[in-house]
Amino acid sequence: MDSPTRYLLASIVESSQDSIVSIDLNRVITSWNKGAEELYGYRADEAIGRPLEMVMLPEGLQDLIGKVQDIIDEITVPVYETIRLHKNGKQAELEILLSPVRNGKGEVVGISTVARDITVRKMQEKQKDD
Repeated sequence: MDSPTRYLLASIVESSQDSIVSIDLNRVITSWNKGAEELYGYRADEAIGRPLEMVMLPEGLQDLIGKVQDIIDEITVPVYETIRLHKNGKQAELEILLSPVRNGKGEVVGISTVARDITVRKMQEKQKDD
């Protein structure tokens, strides 16, 4: 991929309102965009190099480990809903899409996570149901 294309893709990721985070296979954060800063409250320099568990509830860890293994095993993981933590301790309901990150040989070396806050939508649905 040429340099202008890389720059364009990086610009798209950085300007996305969605949280776009990549992790390695040990669940350590390797990239963190502005959307992630907004969603989780941590700056990129506070998050990169730390385990993704810093924004997770303990009960979500086993589920994530299974999903990471599915991606390594080339099994598609459907979009799912979960709860994550903001730096201030508040919980947010998220919709998350996981995708493999591959090296030049096509091997899975990490995972891209795209997350969107659906807390307001879930509250509106609950109000409708009540």
